[in-house]
Amino acid sequence: IRINDNDKKKLDRICREANLSQTEVFHLAVAAFEKQRLSKRLKLDFEALALNEAALDEYKAESQILDQTSSDGLLE
Repeated sequence: IRINDNDKKKLDRICREANLSQTEVFHLAVAAFEKQRLSKRLKLDFEALALNEAALDEYKAESQILDQTSSDGLLE
């Protein structure tokens, strides 16, 4: 991967401060970026769901069913 000099300096500083390799820091950065993107997509999906009353009612009904089964003791 090619990175510019400023980002390389930042990467080196982060590695030094966190006592991690560049590979480890890169992995953590990719995971954080992926998590951020997933969170953004979920937010947009729930915003769209909120605008569709029928779909929102269906989602709530399904959630209620799942909530009821989560306390059935099967996970214990």
